[in-house]
Amino acid sequence: MRRSSRPGSASSSRKHTPNFFSENSSVSITSEDSNGLRSAGPGGRDVELSDRGRELGEMPVAVGPYGQSQPSCFDRVKMGFVMGCAVGMAAGALFGTFSCLRIGMRGRELMGGIGKTMMQSGGTFGTFMAIGMGIRC
Repeated sequence: MRRSSRPGSASSSRKHTPNFFSENSSVSITSEDSNGLRSAGPGGRDVELSDRGRELGEMPVAVGPYGQSQPSCFDRVKMGFVMGCAVGMAAGALFGTFSCLRIGMRGRELMGGIGKTMMQSGGTFGTFMAIGMGIRC
């Protein structure tokens, strides 16, 4: 059973069925006004999708998935340092704990030795990751 369109509803009497299997691969951009008449894109003629950027004279801009722009080179270097620092501190915690326990440290001395190893390895890993990200910019 079909519903009848109510007066003032957004549905129109004409139904648009796209032809996905046409041999013409270019798609023209047109708009339809309230009377059902089709009007051409900017400039008074049909504009194809492939010609749209060239007609406006704009260079394409890399945009992320939600419209945000790409991070700057300095932001990438900072991100590389933070990631390397996190990995280095985790590795430093493991190796520092093992080496400090092996030489017999306990208590406050153990915590100081582990913290020192974590900071050293975190700074080293972070520096090399920042340099690597800087080379990639």
